[in-house]
Amino acid sequence: MNNIKVDNSVVGSINTGNVQSIDVSVTVLKEAGKGKISDALKALAEAIANSHAITAADKDSMLDQVAFLSEQAVAAAKDRRPGMIQAAFASITQGATAVSAIATAWVVAEPLLKACFGN
Repeated sequence: MNNIKVDNSVVGSINTGNVQSIDVSVTVLKEAGKGKISDALKALAEAIANSHAITAADKDSMLDQVAFLSEQAVAAAKDRRPGMIQAAFASITQGATAVSAIATAWVVAEPLLKACFGN
Protein backbone atom coordinates (compact mmCIF):
# COMPACT_ATOMS: atom_id res chain seq x y z
CA MET A 1 0.00 0.00 0.00
CA ASN A 2 1.25 3.44 -0.89
CA ASN A 3 -0.86 5.70 1.29
CA ILE A 4 -2.43 3.96 4.26
CA LYS A 5 -0.27 2.92 7.19
CA VAL A 6 -1.61 0.02 9.23
CA ASP A 7 -0.03 -1.10 12.48
CA ASN A 8 1.62 -4.51 12.00
CA SER A 9 -0.22 -5.90 15.02
CA VAL A 10 -3.60 -5.52 13.30
CA VAL A 11 -2.74 -6.61 9.76
CA GLY A 12 -3.82 -10.20 10.36
CA SER A 13 -7.09 -9.18 11.97
CA ILE A 14 -8.51 -7.00 9.18
CA ASN A 15 -9.55 -7.54 5.59
CA THR A 16 -6.55 -6.04 3.83
CA GLY A 17 -8.47 -6.14 0.54
CA ASN A 18 -10.69 -3.32 1.80
CA VAL A 19 -7.65 -1.33 2.89
CA GLN A 20 -6.03 -1.87 -0.51
CA SER A 21 -9.20 -0.72 -2.25
CA ILE A 22 -9.26 2.44 -0.15
CA ASP A 23 -5.56 2.96 -0.85
CA VAL A 24 -6.15 2.80 -4.62
CA SER A 25 -9.03 5.28 -4.36
CA VAL A 26 -6.89 7.61 -2.24
CA THR A 27 -4.26 7.63 -5.00
CA VAL A 28 -6.86 8.29 -7.72
CA LEU A 29 -8.41 11.13 -5.70
CA LYS A 30 -4.98 12.70 -5.10
CA GLU A 31 -4.17 12.53 -8.80
CA ALA A 32 -7.56 14.12 -9.60
CA GLY A 33 -6.75 17.09 -7.36
CA LYS A 34 -9.09 16.03 -4.56
CA GLY A 35 -6.45 16.05 -1.85
CA LYS A 36 -8.76 16.96 1.03
CA ILE A 37 -11.07 14.00 0.40
CA SER A 38 -8.08 11.76 -0.21
CA ASP A 39 -6.43 12.79 3.07
CA ALA A 40 -9.71 12.42 4.98
CA LEU A 41 -10.32 8.90 3.67
CA LYS A 42 -6.74 7.94 4.49
CA ALA A 43 -7.04 9.25 8.05
CA LEU A 44 -10.40 7.54 8.53
CA ALA A 45 -9.13 4.18 7.25
CA GLU A 46 -6.04 4.40 9.46
CA ALA A 47 -8.10 5.35 12.52
CA ILE A 48 -10.38 2.36 12.01
CA ALA A 49 -7.66 -0.15 11.14
CA ASN A 50 -5.38 0.87 14.00
CA SER A 51 -8.07 1.13 16.67
CA HIS A 52 -7.75 -1.28 19.56
CA ALA A 53 -11.17 -0.31 20.92
CA ILE A 54 -13.30 -2.24 18.42
CA THR A 55 -13.44 -5.87 17.36
CA ALA A 56 -11.91 -7.19 14.17
CA ALA A 57 -15.41 -7.82 12.80
CA ASP A 58 -16.44 -4.22 13.48
CA LYS A 59 -13.22 -2.96 11.86
CA ASP A 60 -13.91 -5.04 8.76
CA SER A 61 -17.49 -3.80 8.58
CA MET A 62 -16.45 -0.16 8.88
CA LEU A 63 -13.55 -0.56 6.44
CA ASP A 64 -15.95 -2.19 3.98
CA GLN A 65 -18.18 0.90 4.20
CA VAL A 66 -15.20 3.25 3.78
CA ALA A 67 -14.00 1.20 0.79
CA PHE A 68 -17.44 1.52 -0.78
CA LEU A 69 -17.51 5.30 -0.21
CA SER A 70 -14.00 5.68 -1.59
CA GLU A 71 -14.96 3.74 -4.72
CA GLN A 72 -18.07 5.88 -5.12
CA ALA A 73 -16.00 9.06 -4.69
CA VAL A 74 -13.90 8.16 -7.74
CA ALA A 75 -16.88 6.96 -9.78
CA ALA A 76 -18.63 9.21 -12.27
CA ALA A 77 -21.69 10.91 -10.78
CA LYS A 78 -24.01 8.95 -13.08
CA ASP A 79 -22.59 5.65 -11.81
CA ARG A 80 -22.96 6.37 -8.09
CA ARG A 81 -25.46 4.56 -5.86
CA PRO A 82 -27.10 7.25 -3.69
CA GLY A 83 -29.13 4.89 -1.50
CA MET A 84 -26.10 2.78 -0.66
CA ILE A 85 -24.03 5.91 -0.06
CA GLN A 86 -26.57 7.12 2.51
CA ALA A 87 -26.57 3.71 4.19
CA ALA A 88 -22.77 3.76 4.38
CA PHE A 89 -22.86 7.25 5.95
CA ALA A 90 -25.33 6.03 8.58
CA SER A 91 -23.31 2.92 9.34
CA ILE A 92 -20.02 4.77 9.73
CA THR A 93 -21.64 7.50 11.82
CA GLN A 94 -23.07 4.88 14.15
CA GLY A 95 -19.75 3.02 14.45
CA ALA A 96 -17.73 6.19 14.92
CA THR A 97 -19.64 7.13 18.04
CA ALA A 98 -17.96 4.27 19.90
CA VAL A 99 -14.34 5.34 19.37
CA SER A 100 -13.10 8.91 19.69
CA ALA A 101 -10.21 8.53 17.21
CA ILE A 102 -12.60 7.24 14.57
CA ALA A 103 -15.17 9.90 15.45
CA THR A 104 -12.53 12.62 15.01
CA ALA A 105 -11.54 11.29 11.58
CA TRP A 106 -15.21 10.92 10.56
CA VAL A 107 -16.04 14.50 11.57
CA VAL A 108 -13.47 15.63 9.00
CA ALA A 109 -14.33 13.09 6.30
CA GLU A 110 -18.13 13.22 6.42
CA PRO A 111 -18.70 16.80 5.18
CA LEU A 112 -16.07 16.41 2.45
CA LEU A 113 -17.67 13.21 1.20
CA LYS A 114 -21.16 14.68 1.40
CA ALA A 115 -19.99 17.62 -0.72
CA CYS A 116 -18.39 15.17 -3.16
CA PHE A 117 -21.70 13.33 -3.49
CA GLY A 118 -23.74 16.52 -3.67
CA ASN A 119 -25.49 16.06 -0.33
